[in-house]
Amino acid sequence: MSFIRNNARKLMILIVALVLCFGFAGCNKDSEKDDVLEAAVAGIVMDKSIGTLASNLVLPEKAAGKYPITWTIEANDCAEIGTNREGLQMIKISRPEASKGYQKFNITATIEQDGAKASRTWEGYVKPLAEGIKYLTAEQVKAAEVNTSLSITGTVIVVCKSAGFWVADETGAAYVYGSVGDVQVGDKVTVTGSKTIYYSLTEIINPGISIDEFGTGTYPYEEKAVAMTADEIIALDSKDQSKYGMLVKVQGTVIKDVNSGGSYTYGIKDYKTGNSITIYDSCTNAEALETLKGKLDQYIELVVLVYDFHSNGYWRTVAIDSTIKDAEIPTISDEEKVATTKEQLQKQFENASIFGDTALPTANDFEGLTITWTSDKPEIFSNEGKIGTSEAVENAVKLTAVIKAGVLEETVEFTINVFMLSKSTIAQANEMCDLGASDIWVEGKIVAMDLDGYFYLADETGVIYVRTKLAEGIAKGDTVKIIGKTANYANKGKQWTRQLTANSMTKLETEVTPITAIPLTLENLANPEAEGGVLTEAGNAAIKNHSGYGKIVEIFGYVQTRGSYGNVYICEDATAESFGVVYYYKSIDQDGMKALVGKLVKLTCVLYDASGSDGWRIGSYISVEEVAEGTIKVAPTADAKTVKEIIALANKEALVVDGTVIYVSTSNGFILEDAAGDRIFVYGKDPICKLGDKVSVSGVKGEYNQAPQIASPVVTVKSAGTYNYAYEEITVDALNALSYEDKTVFGKIYKVKGTLTEGSYINLKNGDVVNNLYSDSANKEILAKLGPVEVELLVVVYQYNSKASTYNLFHIASTAVVVAK
Repeated sequence: MSFIRNNARKLMILIVALVLCFGFAGCNKDSEKDDVLEAAVAGIVMDKSIGTLASNLVLPEKAAGKYPITWTIEANDCAEIGTNREGLQMIKISRPEASKGYQKFNITATIEQDGAKASRTWEGYVKPLAEGIKYLTAEQVKAAEVNTSLSITGTVIVVCKSAGFWVADETGAAYVYGSVGDVQVGDKVTVTGSKTIYYSLTEIINPGISIDEFGTGTYPYEEKAVAMTADEIIALDSKDQSKYGMLVKVQGTVIKDVNSGGSYTYGIKDYKTGNSITIYDSCTNAEALETLKGKLDQYIELVVLVYDFHSNGYWRTVAIDSTIKDAEIPTISDEEKVATTKEQLQKQFENASIFGDTALPTANDFEGLTITWTSDKPEIFSNEGKIGTSEAVENAVKLTAVIKAGVLEETVEFTINVFMLSKSTIAQANEMCDLGASDIWVEGKIVAMDLDGYFYLADETGVIYVRTKLAEGIAKGDTVKIIGKTANYANKGKQWTRQLTANSMTKLETEVTPITAIPLTLENLANPEAEGGVLTEAGNAAIKNHSGYGKIVEIFGYVQTRGSYGNVYICEDATAESFGVVYYYKSIDQDGMKALVGKLVKLTCVLYDASGSDGWRIGSYISVEEVAEGTIKVAPTADAKTVKEIIALANKEALVVDGTVIYVSTSNGFILEDAAGDRIFVYGKDPICKLGDKVSVSGVKGEYNQAPQIASPVVTVKSAGTYNYAYEEITVDALNALSYEDKTVFGKIYKVKGTLTEGSYINLKNGDVVNNLYSDSANKEILAKLGPVEVELLVVVYQYNSKASTYNLFHIASTAVVVAK
């Protein structure tokens, strides 16, 4: 018995030990599960907007990609857990009145697996409504003052693919600008925001959006639309805000848009009058654009939303894909066909200015109608619309058109003005852009495209942005002749964009060599001065004077994405704080650029423009390549001398110098300033450099009319840049009294006052003393238009006229201000 008792005791001890071991092992496994779940819940990323929620927020579904999340919110009047149309969990909010302030809520994510559980809680806030918010109808929104805080409830009728949507109630429709989130057509929504006007369009900006009731993605467009012709849409009063957001049922032929100069793809042309409305690409969805593409040159019926009135004088509309269908061409009489065609031709050709080959229509859309043409001066403008030759710049030509339909025939005559343009360089075209609209003929190679199908054209002098889509049969890499108009787009002072619109585009067999790319450092792309996003006078001047604007440039920098839209930037280094310039969002290969984030690259590209909010913006690249790590700087030229050292050299002694171009005279040369601020004249006609360029110059020391100069120069542009004139004010008498033996006088910039007089040059007279103002023809023309008036302007000391004891001066004509007449 004692044996059994002793062994039983040992057996019991063994059993207890085994149980304890298994128990501890189980605890270890449970602990591991807890750790995994805790790590998973810690990795949940909550949208940063949770701190200022103004709209519903969709929540993450899973933690660590595999653990379903259950979301809960403690009892709260302003936030609750709901689901969106896809069944995903979201925070559904109800914004409090302004007096209640931000309303706090706590939201908890919980995940579970095999009995283990982990949770995490966030603190969030629902943004209150703006103080003094007004609850308005669509009609009242349009009548409200700008910056009014408002709320509107209605049905979503159109979602624009670019940004925003239209919300309608019984009084009309209003446009909501901003991210659309989960909004779809047919949803009942409440939108809060602020009223603004963008050009002609009333907008609700900074929107908070609550979907009160999910729709089906459809809307009764045809039931709600008003039937109108294209001409009736064109005639709508752009000042009548009730017309914006109208749904209109219209019939017509799908054509390539003719109102926008190629900015948009499709138009709907009225069969009878030939007038057309424009389909706005950016706000029309891809399905509708694809349907219209398949209906090109076909007669259709569709519903469009009247979107806005473009500043160039035409309505833009949004096509509704579900409403596009084939329609029957209306029957009209031969009398109507002839009368309508006559009216169309009169609008197009009577007193028209013709600058290039022009297609003379030989038919209309009307069945059985023909048009034949005769020119009274076929050597200047042929019966087929081809430009000939003439010694005169402007030529009046009489065109006779014979219109036939059935047995009816009518003859109509037009007088056109045919201009013989001389070919301009692209550098000249860029200069003309700054002056405004001007007819121009340029030739160049298409070196890059943008996402909208517009392109960059380059010759040996520069590059320009052409805001016209390529004509059929023309592609990137082709050489083309363009007759068109220069322009600048200022966007109410917020930017400065040079652009050219093509009226005609002809492929050439000759080859044009594009300008060689020049280096451009980021430090030479400092943001132009602006106040509240609007460029100042100095900011605009810095843009126009930047020597890289209008050239192909090489830029080194690190690729980053920044901002809520993830825009691409080229930056000085890989840190978030480093300075950078925008790779414009319409430039090509956005995804390819984003794939290079963090990499150091070399872009060969075009400077597109600059704005008050973004600074400089880079246009589409011509090439992009990764480069080795390291800071890219423009290296100084070996053995480069200073200007003071050059002045001390004997004549004809060889030299090399680095500096910045501070003045350019196309007929004489340019003034170079070295790092110490000393200046010297570089003699040579048609210099390749521009104001602000960083250059290296080799040559020999020279002197002419007491002024030191560099003769026989070889100029290398090392980097583009900008230069703002720094000057001293001085009287002309005091200027002439300066000693020419002080060689640092030459190249200095002064503000002086005097009366303009005309001679071989436009000169400056004070009493009996006349200072010669040397200039190229363009600058002379600027002063010649002012006449014999007293002016104040900047001049650069050029040479010394020992006979008259006066200095010869370069003048900066653009700075001339009339003091008295």
